[in-house]
Amino acid sequence: MLLPRSNNIRSHLQNIHLPGLFSDREQGGFLLPGYWHLYATLYATLITCCTQVLIIRTLGPDDFGIFAFVQWLGALVIPLIGIGASAPANQHIASTQSHEAPRLVAGIFYFLWCRQCRHIGFYILACLILVTPVAWFFHIPSRSLLLLGSLSSLPLLFSNIAGVTLRGQQRSDLLLMLQIFGAFVSFLLVVVALHIDGERIGIFLLARAIADTLTLVMAMICVLRLLPVSQAHAPSHLFRERLVRKIRNSPLFFLIDAIVWQRSELLLLALWYRPAYLGFYALGALLSSWLMSLIPLLFSTFLAPLCTQLLLVSRAHWLCSSPQQQFIRTSGAMAVLAFPLCSLIMLLCPFLIQLCLGPEFLEAVVPFRILLVSAAFGSVASVSTTYLATYQQHPLRLRLGLCAAILNILLAVLLTPYWGLSGAAIASASAQILSAVGSILLCHISLKKQAALVPKEV
Repeated sequence: MLLPRSNNIRSHLQNIHLPGLFSDREQGGFLLPGYWHLYATLYATLITCCTQVLIIRTLGPDDFGIFAFVQWLGALVIPLIGIGASAPANQHIASTQSHEAPRLVAGIFYFLWCRQCRHIGFYILACLILVTPVAWFFHIPSRSLLLLGSLSSLPLLFSNIAGVTLRGQQRSDLLLMLQIFGAFVSFLLVVVALHIDGERIGIFLLARAIADTLTLVMAMICVLRLLPVSQAHAPSHLFRERLVRKIRNSPLFFLIDAIVWQRSELLLLALWYRPAYLGFYALGALLSSWLMSLIPLLFSTFLAPLCTQLLLVSRAHWLCSSPQQQFIRTSGAMAVLAFPLCSLIMLLCPFLIQLCLGPEFLEAVVPFRILLVSAAFGSVASVSTTYLATYQQHPLRLRLGLCAAILNILLAVLLTPYWGLSGAAIASASAQILSAVGSILLCHISLKKQAALVPKEV
């Protein structure tokens, strides 16, 4: 995938706070300590990196460009049709399930599963209708590759429901186990695929689909063992309507997110340049997006606890400060981690890319360095985007998103024909920086207004 998927098991781990080790036998909750969560996630990320290196080195720039573009097209609409794929919907479903009895949670799970099946039926029909014109328009050599890449995203839609259910039950141990299991199985299947003769792109797409399917099976086993499915209590009609209204994804917000954060400039590169250019840009986008998701994880599970211990600042003192002060401290500490780390990677990326992937991928260095700038801003803005997604400041968020999307489209159309990969990277980075800085300012203003409304103690 070009981006760290927001619609997989790992995304639900990022929304679970892990202050320490404790268990609740009555509720079935089990939270792991932050350092264990960090080590397990880094281990799974390392396995995933090894898998990607094997795929990229085997395919080469041209075939990897087709492989990445086909996967990107297949996963593009998942945030729109996937239940719980967006952060607000994910949070609402998990919060709802955490406050209900296990029998009703099982009923909610069945309801979401059946609703997702209907969405997938329309998705498959759309894929069958559009596969031929899309393959012709973007010069994809085989319609079967495009269809396989689109259908390989189906297990992710179901695993999303299983993941949010486990998150609602506070089973971070099972989510970590599934993350490691999925990464390990994917690695093994890719190693097996290396010894199979045939169309490499299709074989790797099939291997990834099988790995996601096996992870889904394991997730379903966990859910079925955890919940009393045989005694499931169906939610009421009013409850279902209220739940559907809360988790319904806005097409306009989906479009803005696809343009700004989901690498929409790949469409122009696919139209105007050879597949190798897609491979170079996809590599830079993949690495920068991984870093954008890794920095908040490092901060929350390693840097923040370390700073509180070294500076002798108690957690209670930190939490007693106002939300505005917490936001400023957290964003500043995130910036201290993000910008030096991205600068270091900028210096080392030519050596690392040549060492891991070979000299034929060195053309990815320039767009990767440009995208690293937006990755640093995006990491810092993760605090504000989480707050804005929770409180849903729709009018201001919509205006900010529209401005960033328009900027991305204009710069991509103007710069990509002349500057190629660098022009596409500049367009994407500019829009993401505008969105990130705007969300930080919007969050700061919103918290400042809320602080002004709180009556001061005499």
